[in-house]
Amino acid sequence: MTELLSKSTFQRESFTVNEFVERLMLRPAHQLQLQLQAQQQQQQAAAGSVAVATLDTSAITENLHGTLEWLDSELATVTLLEPAATARCTEAAKMHASRAAQLHETLCKTAQEYKVLDDRINTVGSAAVRIAERLEGLDQHQQRAQQALELLAYFGELNVPTTQSGAPQQRSAVFTDAKRIAQLVRVVKQLTALGQELADSPKTAMARVAIEGHANQVENSLLQSFEKALDVRDAGKMKEFAALLYELNGGESCLKLYIQKQDMFFDPNSRIRDESLAKSPVDCPESGKFVDPRLDQFYEDVLRCCAQEWLLIQKVFFNAVFVMSELVRRIIEERITDFVGFLLQPTTDIGVHLRVLNFLMLETRNRLISQLGEYNVGEVVAKAVDSMLKPYQDSYIAKELSWLQQSFQRDLGDFNKKKKHFTLETVQEGSVVDLDSDIVTLEVVLNLIHATKEACTRCCNVSYLTQIPGNCSKLFLLLLDTCGTGYFDAAFTQLERLGISQAAASDTQAAHVKAIHVFFRFSQVLTQAVVLLMRHFNEEILPLISSSANDHARCNDAMEQFLERQESKVVFGLNLSIDSICKKVASILEDQKKSDYKVKESEMPSFSVSAAICSVVEFVSAQYQVISRTLDGQNLDTFLDELGLRLHAIVKEHLMQVTVSPGAGGMQLMRDLVALKDMVFGWWLKRPSVVVVVGPGSSGTGGATSSPNLGPANAAGLNLPASATAFEQLVELTKVFVLPVKNLGSLLSDSPHLNSLDAQELLSFVKLRSDYEPDWLGKHFF
Repeated sequence: MTELLSKSTFQRESFTVNEFVERLMLRPAHQLQLQLQAQQQQQQAAAGSVAVATLDTSAITENLHGTLEWLDSELATVTLLEPAATARCTEAAKMHASRAAQLHETLCKTAQEYKVLDDRINTVGSAAVRIAERLEGLDQHQQRAQQALELLAYFGELNVPTTQSGAPQQRSAVFTDAKRIAQLVRVVKQLTALGQELADSPKTAMARVAIEGHANQVENSLLQSFEKALDVRDAGKMKEFAALLYELNGGESCLKLYIQKQDMFFDPNSRIRDESLAKSPVDCPESGKFVDPRLDQFYEDVLRCCAQEWLLIQKVFFNAVFVMSELVRRIIEERITDFVGFLLQPTTDIGVHLRVLNFLMLETRNRLISQLGEYNVGEVVAKAVDSMLKPYQDSYIAKELSWLQQSFQRDLGDFNKKKKHFTLETVQEGSVVDLDSDIVTLEVVLNLIHATKEACTRCCNVSYLTQIPGNCSKLFLLLLDTCGTGYFDAAFTQLERLGISQAAASDTQAAHVKAIHVFFRFSQVLTQAVVLLMRHFNEEILPLISSSANDHARCNDAMEQFLERQESKVVFGLNLSIDSICKKVASILEDQKKSDYKVKESEMPSFSVSAAICSVVEFVSAQYQVISRTLDGQNLDTFLDELGLRLHAIVKEHLMQVTVSPGAGGMQLMRDLVALKDMVFGWWLKRPSVVVVVGPGSSGTGGATSSPNLGPANAAGLNLPASATAFEQLVELTKVFVLPVKNLGSLLSDSPHLNSLDAQELLSFVKLRSDYEPDWLGKHFF
C-alpha cells in the first residue's frame, strides 16, 4: 500500500462487468459441483446404501462472504490510490498541452516559411518562362529577319538585270540550279507575295516582272514534268510535282492538267464511240420491263475508268476526294451529258424516249450515283446528275400525257372502226355467248388501265418528288375522260343513233333479242369496267396522290362524276329492257281470245298450256338467258324482281278482260298461270340468296322443287321475292273459278295468300266467272 504508483500499478487485465459477474457465479458453482461429485463417490462406496443427495448451502454462503471481503479490500485500495493518480494525470495533461502548443507554433512558422519559399519559386519560374519566350521570339525574329534579308537580296538581284559594266547580272544558285527546285518554289512564292504588297513604282517594276516570269517559268516547268510523269503513270513523280505545284499556287493548274489529259475529254474518237453506241438500234417493247444495253455498257465503261483513276489519285494527290469530285463532275457535265443527249434526241419516237428516260433515271440512281458514292463524292454526283436531268424532268409530263393520249387512241382504233360499221344486224342471233359483235369490250378498258399504270410507274421514277401527286392525277383524269367520253359515251351515242330504243320496242322477237342483247352486254362491260377503274384508283393512284389534298379531291370528284354518268346509262338500259319485254308480253297476250277460258260443259277440257302463254314463257325465257349471262349478284336479283312484278301486273290486267267458266275454264286458267309462276320461280331456284318452295299445283313433277342451296319456306312464303309471292297469290286466286260458289267465302277467309287482298280486288276476280250473279254478295260474301 506504501509503494509508489507506477504504470504497472494500473496495468492489469481488462475489467468487464459481465465477465466479472460470471466469474463470481461460476466459482461457487464449480466448488458445489466438486462437493457433489465427492458425495456421490462416498455413496457409491457404501454397500447397499441408497440415499438422496442434499445441497450444502453453507459452503456457498462462505464462498460469497469471502468474495465480498475481497471486493471490499480492493475497493479500499482503489480509493486510496485515486487522489495521487488523479494529481499525476492532471500534471501530465498540463505538460502535454504545453508541448502541443509549442509544436503548433513551430509548425505554423514552418508553413509560413514554406509559403514564402513557394512564392519565390513561382516568381523565379515565371521569370524563366518569360525569358524563354523572349529568347524564342528573338530567335524567330532573327530567323525571319534573316529570311527577309535573303528575300530582299533576291528581290534586289532581280531588280538589277545588268552589272555596272553592262554584263548580265549573275543570279544566285537558287535560280539556276535545277536540283534546288523545291527551294525555288518557296522563294518565288514569297517573292510573288512581296511584289503584290509593294507599291506600284517604277523602281520595283523590273523586279515584279522578273518575279512573274520566274513564277510562270517554274509553274510551266513543273507542269511539263507532271505531264511527262502522267503519260507514263509514274505515281511517285506525279506526287512530287503535284505537291510543289500545290505549294506554288494551290495546285489548281495541276488539277486542270490532270483532268484535261483524260482521253474521254480530248480524244475525238472517244466521243465518236459514245455517239455511235447511243445511236445504235435497240429493241424497245411497248410494254413490260425494258433494259437498255447501251446505257449498261456506257455506265460500265465510265465506272471502270473512275475506279482506275481513283487508285492513281489516292497515290498522287493529298486531297484525293476533292480531285475525284472534280473529275466526276467533269465526266457527268461533259461525257455523260453528251451521251444522254444522243440517247434522248428530240427526233426519237416519244414512246421510246419515255422508256429510255425511265430506264436512265433508274440506272443513274441505282448504279451510277450509288457506286460513285463509294469515293465520298455522293453530294457532288447528285447535284451534277440533277442538273443534267433537269431539262428532261421539266418537259416529262407533257410528253407523257401526249404519249398516253396516242396510246389510248391506238387502243380505241378498233372500237372506232367497229363503231362506224356497227348495226343491229351485226349482232349474232342465237346463243348470247358469242359476243364478237359487241360494240364495247372489257379488253379495251384493260389496255387503257395497263397503259396508265405503266405511265404512273414512269411518273414516279422521272418526276420531281413534289410533282408526283399532281402528275399522277393528270394521268388518271385522262384515263377517266377516255373511258367515259371517248369510249362508253361514244358507244352509247352510237347505239342511240342507230335507234336502239325503237328496235327494243319493235314487235319482232328477233329485234327484241338483239336490242336487249346489246343493252345488257353494254351494261355488263360498263359495270365491270367501273369495278376495274375503282380498283385501279384505290390500289394504284390513291397512294400516290394522298399526300396532296387538292389532287386527291380533284380525282375523287372526277371519279364520282364518272360513276354518275355511267350509272345513268345502266339505269336507262335496264329500264328500256324491262319496258320492251313487258310491251312484247302485252302484245302476245292481246292475241289471246277473251273466250279461251269459257269452256262449255259439253266440251272436252284442254290439258295443255294455251298458245299465248306458251309464247310468253318462250319469249321471257329467252330474255332471261341474256339477262342471267350479263348481270350478276344484287343487280340481277333486283332486275328479275322488278321484271317479275311488271309481268304480274300485265298478266293481271289481261285477266280482267276475260271470262272464265267455272270448273274446266278455271282449270285451264290455273294451268296457264302455274306455267308463268314456274317460269318466275325458276329464276329464283338458281339464286343462292333466295328460298323458294313450289307447291303441289305446279306443273312438271307436281311436288316440291328443291335446290341444293335452298332451304324450306313456310306457308307464308318466307324469304320469297316479291315477284314470286305475287305469282303465287295469282295462282291461288284462280281457285275462285274452280270451287263451287258456296265454298268461295271460306276460301277467301282461310287462304294465307288471299286474306291480305283488298275486298274489291277479290270481288273483281269473282265477277270474271261466267255464272256470276249480283246476289252472291249477300249470300256468300261480306
